[in-house]
Amino acid sequence: MDNNEQPRFVGRQLFSEDGAEIGRVDDVISNPRIVEPEWLVIKTGRLRTKHHLVPVAAVHERGDTLVVPFDRERVASSPVADAHVAPPRALAERTYRHYDVEVPHL
Repeated sequence: MDNNEQPRFVGRQLFSEDGAEIGRVDDVISNPRIVEPEWLVIKTGRLRTKHHLVPVAAVHERGDTLVVPFDRERVASSPVADAHVAPPRALAERTYRHYDVEVPHL
C-alpha cells in the first residue's frame, strides 16, 4: 500500500480472520522516515471514540474486506494512540510487540 492507496482504506471496516468486525479505519499513518504507510488507525468501542493502531504489514484484503489475524479484543487491548499522528518509536515498538509482529529495522 502506498500513500496513493490511502483513501481506499479510510472508512472501511476491519475484520478478524473469523469474520468478526473489529472497527472502522479512520486514517492511515505513514512512517515519517520512509514515507510509507505503517499503521491503520482503527476506531473501536461502542461510540468509536478510541483509536488503536494496527500494523499495515498484518493487513490483507479478502475480496472487498480488510482482514487481520487478530481478534477484536487484541486490537481493543492494544495501546491507545493519538489519532492521525505517527507514534513515538517506543510506542510503535510496544504496539508491534503487542501484535507479535516483527519490528521493522529502519
